[in-house]
Amino acid sequence: QGLGRIGEAVAQRALALGMNISVCQRSPERTKYQKKRERLKRLAENRAEVFDREIDVAYVEKDRLFSASNIVTTLAATTAQTRYWVDRRALDLLGSQARGPVRVFVNAGKGLLNEADLAPFLTARPDVEVRLDVLSDEQTGNVRSRFSDEDGRWPANLKIAGHTAAAVPELRRLKMLNALNNLRRHMDGRRPRNLLNPEVMPGDPPFSSEG
Repeated sequence: QGLGRIGEAVAQRALALGMNISVCQRSPERTKYQKKRERLKRLAENRAEVFDREIDVAYVEKDRLFSASNIVTTLAATTAQTRYWVDRRALDLLGSQARGPVRVFVNAGKGLLNEADLAPFLTARPDVEVRLDVLSDEQTGNVRSRFSDEDGRWPANLKIAGHTAAAVPELRRLKMLNALNNLRRHMDGRRPRNLLNPEVMPGDPPFSSEG
């Protein structure tokens, strides 16, 4: 759901793995979304040759997205129209008409999921794996009390690795040291280890790739 910058990038990766893509997007007839679909269709045609089968890219309505998909990921911006877009009815539809055993829901948009509906769903549908990237109160640490059962047991089909997961002191320190190391190498005339565009200094004096 959602074919913005991140949504399109996710779709590209899914196509690379040979998946069919269904997109629920408001106003899909708009020119920019038609262009995005054409880009994805070209990639799908390329992957179809690799996998030797048809791979499809289509815009669909919400009910079709949830019922026919094995994996649903939410990537839209939160607005008055999209808040709590994923409710219990949508969750119950997930994979109801899909083939195969895989059922996965990934929420990557804050405010899109009605978390109050998710808690009972996790118990009712242990066959559905749920992954959450964002939560309404991820800063307060109130997650365990909301999703654990009466005995305090965490649902086996729920995993959370939110945006704040990378904010632990150890990772922040590693990022800082890595940045300083790259800066030092640059100042010493050596190419930084994490250069995203190495073509800008392929042996250009005073840079070298040694060390």
